[in-house]
Amino acid sequence: MTLIKIKIPKRFEDLTVKQFLLLKGGGTSLEILSILSGESLEAIQNSDVNLDPAMNRVDELYKDKPLDLENSKMQPVFIESKEIKIPRRNNWGYTKYGQTSMIKNLIRESEELEFIISEVFAIYAQPIIDGTFDPKRIPEIKSIIDDMPIVKVYPYTVFFLNRLKITRATLIFA
Repeated sequence: MTLIKIKIPKRFEDLTVKQFLLLKGGGTSLEILSILSGESLEAIQNSDVNLDPAMNRVDELYKDKPLDLENSKMQPVFIESKEIKIPRRNNWGYTKYGQTSMIKNLIRESEELEFIISEVFAIYAQPIIDGTFDPKRIPEIKSIIDDMPIVKVYPYTVFFLNRLKITRATLIFA
C-alpha cells in the first residue's frame, strides 16, 4: 500500500502564483494535487488512498478567492534583496519602451490577463533589481515570482497594467 501525505494550503492567501494559475487554468485533478501538495505526479497516481477529500479542499480554496484581489493592500515584495515598490508620483515615466512593448505582446497572445501575472510583474521588477532593462533576465525573475504568494504579486501587476493604461481593448487598435 502506497501512502502519501498531502498538504494543501489552508487559505487562499497561502497560494503561490503558480498554484493560483493552475487552479484558474484547470489541469487534471492529479496535476493540481501534485502542484499544491509538492508530491510527485507518480506518487499521487500510485496512491492507494482516496484523494477526493483533498480535491474537495482544492475546490474550496479557489472559491475562497477574494472578490477584490486587485484592490488588496500592497505588501512589501523583495526579489534578490531588492524591494519592488510603486514609483513615486513624480516618477510615473518609470518604464522603458522595451518593457511596454513586451507587455503589449503578452496581452495580445494571452487568453486571459490573469495568465500573464508573473511575466508582467517580472518585466516591471527586472530593471529595479538590475538597474537597467535586460529582457534576458525576465524568465529567471518570473520563476522566482511564480513561487511568491499571489496576494503579494497580483496588486502590483494590476497597478502596473493600469498605470500603463494597457488593456486588451486598447490593443485592438494599436
